[in-house]
Amino acid sequence: MMGLPHARTRFIPDLAGVGLLPEPAAHALAKHIADHRPRLRGARRAALRVPCTIELLDETSCEAMRFSGHTVNYSVSGLAVMVAQALNSGTAVNVLLHAEGETRRISGTIAHCRQVLTGCFEIGIGTATTDSAT
Repeated sequence: MMGLPHARTRFIPDLAGVGLLPEPAAHALAKHIADHRPRLRGARRAALRVPCTIELLDETSCEAMRFSGHTVNYSVSGLAVMVAQALNSGTAVNVLLHAEGETRRISGTIAHCRQVLTGCFEIGIGTATTDSAT
């Protein structure tokens, strides 16, 4: 197990005359974590802004559901989409990309969902396959 780096000392002027104060432990811990955190994203992302439709099967009612949204970015391992509905991680989805008169289907699984604005959620989708559709 790696130990935490020693707290650095820096000059902080103060009226009490102490002069040297240790850097806050939270900062040292945050730097240690940042230096030793594994990279979660292995693939470089590129911006992509096109309208899309998210299709999924509702687990409770077994009905097909559709949500409109738009893509944010993509990589070889997935894409990010903005929608108006929070969706559960682990849900299998199809994403229909609508661009230049063509529709492209991408199958994948929701890796994460986070609220970015009121009524606006970004979902990260890990991709499995892509198929052309018309």
